[in-house]
Amino acid sequence: MAQADTAQQIIDVVTPAAGESVTEGTILEWHAKVGDAIKVDETIVEISTDKVDVELPSPATGTVTEILVQEGDTVTVGQVIARIAVGVASNGSGPAASGNGHGNGASAPSPAAPQETAPAQAAAAPADATAPTTGGAQIVDVLTPAAGESVTEGTILEWHAKVGDPIK
Repeated sequence: MAQADTAQQIIDVVTPAAGESVTEGTILEWHAKVGDAIKVDETIVEISTDKVDVELPSPATGTVTEILVQEGDTVTVGQVIARIAVGVASNGSGPAASGNGHGNGASAPSPAAPQETAPAQAAAAPADATAPTTGGAQIVDVLTPAAGESVTEGTILEWHAKVGDPIK
């Protein structure tokens, strides 16, 4: 009897900021469909804006469970456009096993919402939510946050945690 992993997490894939004044884009092509396994940094979708075409990398390694917008749809920066399950059993059980194509998740795009899982931002290196774990801990990349439309860099002023410190 096969058992599914119980440590499953859903990661939202969000439309990235693609330029100073870019607020929306158009889904050109999905490179993955519901049920597909995908690796971190593998292109999941291509998005076109009035300034640039962007190949959005997957923010995590896992299984695509939902595609919330179709090719040709207009999306806004920060909008959740897909979801990836990490920690899904390798035997094909779990929520992704029932999906069989584009758009089998929700029927309408989700509004942009604050992320409580991993901050999937394509402008920076995405968090690898499936990094090896030890003792129940999970390794997650800490990303430099977007600080404004034209801000592209910053200076680390102070670290509030040391290597090995537990954090919440």
